[in-house]
Amino acid sequence: MSDILDLKEKVFTFSWKIKNFSYCMESIRSPEFITRNNRKWCLRVHKHKTNQIRCYLVRIESSECITLDYEISFLTCDSSPEAKLTKKAAKFRKSKLNKNSKHRNARGMPLCVANDIIYKSRQNSFLPKDTLTIKCQMWNSEDDFEAKQAFASSQLFLNATSRKHFPWPVDNLKKPFKSDKRNIPLFNSKTIKKSDKFFLNFTMDDESNETKAFQIKVRRPGGKRRCAILKLFIFDINGKALDLVTEEFVFGKMKTQQIWQLQSVNWKNKITEIENYFQCSNLLFLMCEFVTYIGIVTKETSGLNPIDSISSHSLESCGRLLVSDIDENRSQCSEYLKNDLKQMLDDGIFCDLKLRVGTETIPVHRSILSARSSVFRTMLENRKSSDIVDVEDVEAYTMRQLLLYVYTGNIGDLQWENIAKLYSVGDKFKILCLKEKFEGNRDEFYLRKRIGRDLSSYASSLQYIIASSV
Repeated sequence: MSDILDLKEKVFTFSWKIKNFSYCMESIRSPEFITRNNRKWCLRVHKHKTNQIRCYLVRIESSECITLDYEISFLTCDSSPEAKLTKKAAKFRKSKLNKNSKHRNARGMPLCVANDIIYKSRQNSFLPKDTLTIKCQMWNSEDDFEAKQAFASSQLFLNATSRKHFPWPVDNLKKPFKSDKRNIPLFNSKTIKKSDKFFLNFTMDDESNETKAFQIKVRRPGGKRRCAILKLFIFDINGKALDLVTEEFVFGKMKTQQIWQLQSVNWKNKITEIENYFQCSNLLFLMCEFVTYIGIVTKETSGLNPIDSISSHSLESCGRLLVSDIDENRSQCSEYLKNDLKQMLDDGIFCDLKLRVGTETIPVHRSILSARSSVFRTMLENRKSSDIVDVEDVEAYTMRQLLLYVYTGNIGDLQWENIAKLYSVGDKFKILCLKEKFEGNRDEFYLRKRIGRDLSSYASSLQYIIASSV
């Protein structure tokens, strides 16, 4: 990286934004960019079979060899290159003709990042507004590059999106369903083209099968090529969701029926998680999200800008853009900080104090509690030598919700009874900002209480109708 900062060498920078990147299933190629001596390049990114996202620098139809240094990085929401590859003295050889008389382009070593980092653990950082930003910098000592910048953006065109909610009756979590089959249209057949008529086949094993697995299929009568992503959730009465299935598939162009068999969901192994989503009315609420896209990527490219000759007007415009980006990134990085603090609490990272609440012991951090609560500060000043503090007259669940707010400023989706308990405990420990939050959103909480009652009533009525129709 020090070579990039050396002013004696000129660095060419190409920045590429890909919108709707979470729906990427196939290789995406950036718009071409041209460096000195009319050399053409591009970036190519794709999901590899090893559960990685790989990004290559590609030389297009080259008639000569060239040696250069380059760096490819995935930028986070604050423009930090946290995932990057730096390659020294990389050789890009001449293009070769393949059997079809087409050029076989030379490419360099790829940047490889695990799918779980981009899509799960660091999604808020790497995919703000579902947009991946890639930066490539190129330089060498032979003056083959100019100090210029190029910008490009691409967007995956989503063809159709469907979100289906449906209740499912449950007699017993350990023996949840009798043999049952459903055939659910994923789009409105009256308004959708034939190529986009998809049906969800949802089957539960009968009682004789000990695995208790969901069998999930998506079928269509045929049509044009479509890429598809299906997600299946269970959600509780407050809208909190548990992800059961997330899978991708490419339907080829066919005139006959096609069937996509998804992985089975082992119900038996998920009972512990599902118990929290099981409604007292013996219903599970399921949600299916199904998205298709054609695979077309729209591309836009801006001109090259010499870095050392930007006009004052450009600087003023750039300043306005930067202020806008800073406001947006500040909000995104705030979420990133909240997630890190929550992880510190959940995983007990470097905790120096324990709260004993009933039969539970919760690891916490003295500094955070002292900063957020005057009661905790006074309590800990008088007990500097003690590693355990007993908290009386508070339920463990309510205490954990209070700690979630202390660390992140979020209270989550709570039912009215739990909101009232949290308010009381927040007042006990003099957490003033929590009290202000409740008072400022009192109408919203009352509305949530009423909606919760209505949903419970709906679930009970639906269960009665189902029982009466048997």
